[in-house]
Amino acid sequence: FDQPASPDITMPSADLRAENPRKRPRATVEEVEDEDSRWYQHFPKDRAAGAILEKCQTQFEKLRDEQKKAGHAPWTPFESEDEWELARWLITLGASGKKNDEFLKLNKVKQGIDPSFHNYRALLQRIDALPQGPKWTCYPFDMEGDELDGDGKPRTEVFEMWYRDPVECVRELLGNPSFTKQAYEPCCIFKQENCSNREFNEMWTAEWWWEIQVCLTDLFISRIFTTQQELLPIGATLAPIILASDKTQLTRFSGDKQAWPVYLTIGNVDKETRRTPSSRATILLGYIPVSKLEIFSKKKHSGALHQMFHDCMRIMLGALKAAGGHGVTMDCADGFVRKIFPILAAYIADYREQCLVACCMENWCPGCLCSPKGRGDTDHAENRDPLFTLKTLGEQSRGEAPPA
Repeated sequence: FDQPASPDITMPSADLRAENPRKRPRATVEEVEDEDSRWYQHFPKDRAAGAILEKCQTQFEKLRDEQKKAGHAPWTPFESEDEWELARWLITLGASGKKNDEFLKLNKVKQGIDPSFHNYRALLQRIDALPQGPKWTCYPFDMEGDELDGDGKPRTEVFEMWYRDPVECVRELLGNPSFTKQAYEPCCIFKQENCSNREFNEMWTAEWWWEIQVCLTDLFISRIFTTQQELLPIGATLAPIILASDKTQLTRFSGDKQAWPVYLTIGNVDKETRRTPSSRATILLGYIPVSKLEIFSKKKHSGALHQMFHDCMRIMLGALKAAGGHGVTMDCADGFVRKIFPILAAYIADYREQCLVACCMENWCPGCLCSPKGRGDTDHAENRDPLFTLKTLGEQSRGEAPPA
């Protein structure tokens, strides 16, 4: 179509426009279906998913009231807003403690800005005085190897695992008012009104959340559940736990110690926020100690490393068992209290760590029973069964040596 001409503009003649088609390309209009049209199927109301128990204050509102009651300014423990901005800049700069000390000792800084913290240690003390997240716990444990020492006794080694309570980490994420785009119940999204074109976007739009929320005969039952069962009570709010680890990103401590970081986030927070590092929607859960385990012989070394990982994860995630089974009341970011059931939903890892988590040998598929030679084939392979894996490991530990 041609746009109507303005009275002040002289349009060229039809002949001229025909001779110069490239100068005025002719636009065509065709009817296009609205791609933003969506139809939502909400979770059954009688199940009351994400039910509200009562109203509450958000974390920011509680902090504000505490500061007012104590007569503190919003930037406490710093003396002024300018000093708070300087401290924030120094901490987020990423410079070493030595460089921070050099900066704070400059005459221009001492005579001009003159902050109340005159060295890096004093700055960290003020940072520690700010409201803190979940506390850290050190769990020491001993490992006894099969190698013998000079006295003929088995060699031992002591490890320290640092971690935080995963339930408190979930509480921290759910109650953070910065994460405004949170979901507390599942739903299905369709591109067509007849529900023939399903759209999967956020985690709460997937089948997993819907199935875990409740599993009845009139709803879809996946292959995981062979019998109809009710997984969560009426009014429950699911908090899908997403774990992640990367052994290639080791953290080095004093004394030439290394650790393997494990991270945690929840599926209630939208994916755009979760994948933004500056949002802090993925938090550090703990450190798995890394050791050469020279107390073990070459034959048992690999198995000991794998067992150490699973022992650490069992201890680190121990609090999720009771919380996932009975639920925990938590303050949510929207200012309401809900009964939360934190349940492990996903583990993000590279291939080697996937094999470690699935208790399978490398070169095998961690998700199915496909053999190493059959990887890439179009033939269907059965999924791994966690119960069968546990049964096989139990038989192996008793020396029954089941077939692989």
